[in-house]
Amino acid sequence: MRLYELAYACSVYRIFQNYDIAYDKFLDDTKADLNMRKLEHRTALLNWLNGWGCRIESGFHPAISARLLDWFNNSEPKLPSIHKSLLQVSDTDLDNIAGIYESLSSMKASDSRSIAPTAASKILFALRKDVCPPWDRAMRKKGNYAEDAKSYKEWLLKTKRTLSQLEEDCSKFGINIYELPKKICGKQYSLLKLLDEYNLVVITNRLNIPPPETIGEWH
Repeated sequence: MRLYELAYACSVYRIFQNYDIAYDKFLDDTKADLNMRKLEHRTALLNWLNGWGCRIESGFHPAISARLLDWFNNSEPKLPSIHKSLLQVSDTDLDNIAGIYESLSSMKASDSRSIAPTAASKILFALRKDVCPPWDRAMRKKGNYAEDAKSYKEWLLKTKRTLSQLEEDCSKFGINIYELPKKICGKQYSLLKLLDEYNLVVITNRLNIPPPETIGEWH
């Protein structure tokens, strides 16, 4: 992914996607600081997941909320610092995250369903928005990923390589990579939110971004 491709896809996302309505409400409800030990924050999290296409039945929200609290109390010590980015985490951190993802993905969500990979990745994104990128079925299919911890770690590593490439592009323009969200969409989102916008537009919705020559021809 090149810097212009990210900016192009995010511009398209702002026109056609309405995911930010649910996400912005989640940020407002949690003051952009999710505390899993607060019932109202877990409720906001589950409502946002439904808004982002996760089929978690509302009637099971109270039971899932309680399970999430237990899961978080057990998993929090293995999560990387909230101040770290994906570019800064170690391989040990990635192994820990992959294991946490697996335990979350298999958590019971209803009588017949588990939390499952997509929702698990989005919960981790909510907890560590600078480390854990969302991951939906179309993205897994595109990359020939399975749904297990090993594949999720591979997704993290791929995303980390993408960020490194973007950081190189940013340096050519004298831009700090962490300033990109403000420059591209005018909001203090995380870098991984921008990458998710790109993935939703290009992978999930199959937009073909024109090459630089085509854009330059009409500039």
